[in-house]
Amino acid sequence: MRNKQDTLAKLKLKVNRDKSNTGSTLKLKFLGYCLYKARGKAGIRPHQESIKRFKDRIRQITSRKRGRSIQQTLKE
Repeated sequence: MRNKQDTLAKLKLKVNRDKSNTGSTLKLKFLGYCLYKARGKAGIRPHQESIKRFKDRIRQITSRKRGRSIQQTLKE
């Protein structure tokens, strides 16, 4: 990590140590996505938190307590 900081310092760039880390990329969440490895191949998929937030939002929009029909909700 120090070597990379020196390289970036030569380019007059700063490293935010609070946001920077080293470690497994499989545990990293970036822009709502995460990397995974299965059957020897790597891939990308939405992070579990992002999926949960999406499902919660859909439940909120399509709630029966809103007092609107599905057709009205879909028009929005």
